[in-house]
Amino acid sequence: MLQLNQVSYRYSGSAWALRDISLHLSAGESKALLGPNGSGKSTLLKLVGQLIEPTSGSVKWSSKRPALGWLPASVVPTAFLKVKEVVRQLAELRGNYSPAYAQRFVSSLALEPLLDKPVTDLSFGQVQRVRLAQLLIAKPRLLLLDEPSTGIDLEGALCLEQLIVDAQSEGVSCIYATHQVDEAVRICQGAWVLKGGEMATSLDESDWQPGPNLTERLRRIALNERAA
Repeated sequence: MLQLNQVSYRYSGSAWALRDISLHLSAGESKALLGPNGSGKSTLLKLVGQLIEPTSGSVKWSSKRPALGWLPASVVPTAFLKVKEVVRQLAELRGNYSPAYAQRFVSSLALEPLLDKPVTDLSFGQVQRVRLAQLLIAKPRLLLLDEPSTGIDLEGALCLEQLIVDAQSEGVSCIYATHQVDEAVRICQGAWVLKGGEMATSLDESDWQPGPNLTERLRRIALNERAA
C-alpha cells in the first residue's frame, strides 16, 4: 500500500526532523510508531498524509492514495457545532455518509448522550472520542493516529483498540504513534522506532511480542546500547 524510500525532512531554518527513513506498510496492516518526544513521529505522519512534502526521498502508493483518517495530536473540531454535526462532517464532505454506519461508531464510543452538546462544552477526552468517530464514519482506508488514546479513560481506550482491530479485518491500515507500548502491542503487527529523526529499528511481528525481551530491546535502543 505505502512505501517510503530514503525520506528526509527539514523544517525551514532548523535541524533535520527526519533522515533517510525507509518503510513499507501493507493493506490491512497496523504498525506502531514509537519514539521519544521530538523523534519525528508527528512529522512522519504529516509526510504520509501529504500535509508536507519531503525534502528528499519519495512517498509512493501502490495505486492511488487511499482515503485517509488523520488524527493529529491536538486539534479541536469546529467550534460552535454540535457533536451530531461534527461526527458526520467529514463523511458528508466525501459524499459517503450513512446514518446506519455512523450509528455503529456513535454507539461504540458512547456518544449518544453528547450528540446535542456543542463541542466547546466537552472535556478533552470527550472531544477525542468525537474526533475518532468523525474519522471512522468517513470510511478511511488508512488511519494516521497521533497519540489517539490521550485523555481517554480505560473503557474508551479499550473500545478504541477494538475499533482499530475491527477496521483491520476490513482491510484498513493504520500507523499508530504512541508512547504506550503495551497498548500498541495489542493493536499492531509490528513497530517502527524513531530516535533523533532516524529509524532506530524496525520490529516485525515475530519481534513484536509483549514481555521482558521486547521491553529490554526498546530500553537498549533508548540508551544507545547494543544487545549482549
